[in-house]
Amino acid sequence: MGSCIHVKVLLLLTLSNFKAIANEQSVSWAEIQALQNKITQLKQHLNMQHKSPTTVQTAILEKQRSQQPTQDHTILFSYATIRPTFGVQNKHAGSHWYVRDSLSYVGFKAIHPFAKKWSAQLHGEWRFDTANNNSIVSARRAYTAITSPFGRVAIGKQRSIAYQFIADYIEMFNYSSNPLTYPPDTDFFIDNLLTYRYQQEPFTLIAGAKFNGAGNDNQSDLVNIGVSYDNNDLHTGISFLSKEHYSKAQWLGQDNVWVGTFVYKFNPRLYGALFYQAKHYQRYLETTDRNGFTLDLSLSYQLAKQYKLKTRAIAFDNDFPYSDIRNQAYTGYALTLEWQPSPPLRVHIEYLNKDFDNQPDINALAVGLRYDFRHRLEVK
Repeated sequence: MGSCIHVKVLLLLTLSNFKAIANEQSVSWAEIQALQNKITQLKQHLNMQHKSPTTVQTAILEKQRSQQPTQDHTILFSYATIRPTFGVQNKHAGSHWYVRDSLSYVGFKAIHPFAKKWSAQLHGEWRFDTANNNSIVSARRAYTAITSPFGRVAIGKQRSIAYQFIADYIEMFNYSSNPLTYPPDTDFFIDNLLTYRYQQEPFTLIAGAKFNGAGNDNQSDLVNIGVSYDNNDLHTGISFLSKEHYSKAQWLGQDNVWVGTFVYKFNPRLYGALFYQAKHYQRYLETTDRNGFTLDLSLSYQLAKQYKLKTRAIAFDNDFPYSDIRNQAYTGYALTLEWQPSPPLRVHIEYLNKDFDNQPDINALAVGLRYDFRHRLEVK
């Protein structure tokens, strides 16, 4: 900085001398040329003082910045969705009116970066019932995770892998309490779970195991692994789950479940989602094993800016004999018209039909409201 000021002073003095000599009107052409050369040299020296950093210098500075610790801050997400419905349901014994809850929940998530490409996360989410006593039903998610360049490790209650691969695509209906709720043999949220997740686009690999201290072997009671593929408008995934089946402390057998998902957005208005589950029931108290399945097909079509038409067809079979009271096999379908006047608010009217093999059939008509809330806050 001092040398820069010194050069500027010399330049000013030189210009002053030049003017003084010119005023005396006795200067020669050679002297003028000499002064001009001196001024040019001084300007070049001055420019060198302000020369921008070279590419190498810039790279060094960027490397120094990248090696500095990440600024201490936390990103907080809070969210909630409330989904009451009002409708009428018909069975063989007659019809009844009801107010129910269709999967309302509240949650929060915190992400804390503590090094380059490293972060800590916590996630809590609770299901609550807007009908009846407005009580909190259960925790859906409660885990802590660490994400790094080598993947993410999480411990606690989490979504099953199959549910992660399909939930965001087919959860466009009001599943929780309506007649076409998810089949009872599907695992959605798993306690005492340790998972590893690694993403290398377009693939995502997830593996997990449940450890709850139960069982005779004191080892994992459930193993779950899956891989998904995402590319533009296509999403597909496959997962395998194996778990021990107990009644209280008594071991009864094992369940092996394969799940496949396929989702495609045909155009900006139309997309479809296919969910297929094949489940093998191994029970040592039963004479033969059982093989059940779930087939779920959903379609959504944008009628206009604020209106969507949704339809769903489902078939479920737990492979009990037709006359067995434990037979829960059924087929069903739903037709939904949804109006979304603003991003957080949805209003729908829905007709559902459920045809059982060995139970009374169900028809239902319902009107529902859904309000979604989400807020992001960064704390330093």
